[in-house]
Amino acid sequence: MSLSTEHMTRRALRKNNVYLANRHFRRLLGGRFSSTRVDGFLPMVKELAIRVARRLPMVAPPPPRGFRYPVTFQVDPDAANGVRWINVRPVEAPPVENREMPVAFPLADAADVHVPTTG
Repeated sequence: MSLSTEHMTRRALRKNNVYLANRHFRRLLGGRFSSTRVDGFLPMVKELAIRVARRLPMVAPPPPRGFRYPVTFQVDPDAANGVRWINVRPVEAPPVENREMPVAFPLADAADVHVPTTG
């Protein structure tokens, strides 16, 4: 089992703000706001401008939404393999009409996929 974490550095935060500023100002003003540079005067101005714009209701962008990972299991030392599955339902692949064409989904045959079920 592995555990992943996400760390936000000051540079990563500036990069997020520059991307958000580019998108917001393209929608609001049109034009070509496309530079994704993080260092220098212009990225600093973009970051400052988007931080100010967030506080002005008439020009504020929608609040940023991060990706929400679905909760599918809990670590449980007493469960098999140390994991207890939560609300996991088997997912079936869509039917394939023409077997001559390459199939991109699923990556394995349905018989090879094991989805634990809760009792």
